[in-house]
Amino acid sequence: MRSLILVVLLFFLSVGGVLVTTQVWASTAIVQTQQEPLQLVQEAKSLYQNRQFESALTVWEQAAAAFAAREDKLNQAMALSNLALTSQQLGRWEQAKKAIATQPVRL
Repeated sequence: MRSLILVVLLFFLSVGGVLVTTQVWASTAIVQTQQEPLQLVQEAKSLYQNRQFESALTVWEQAAAAFAAREDKLNQAMALSNLALTSQQLGRWEQAKKAIATQPVRL
């Protein structure tokens, strides 16, 4: 009888441990996903400050797309504004105008 109770108890503890572990992994994935666009912003800023405008332009585009996918209009607008500024540094006036025209209407 003791063995049966012990086996059942161990079974429930092992299942509970798996569920907790799975939940922690899911939470970690959500946090990493949310931080990704902000990491792109930091990378783009650093590239811009180091006058690596071509690379910064690509990263600003990625950040703007990531914020748009998350429907984060405020940060999308920030990324697009910086995209326009970077485009101007490269003399790409049409691309800069397009980035400004892409700004989310309602923040």
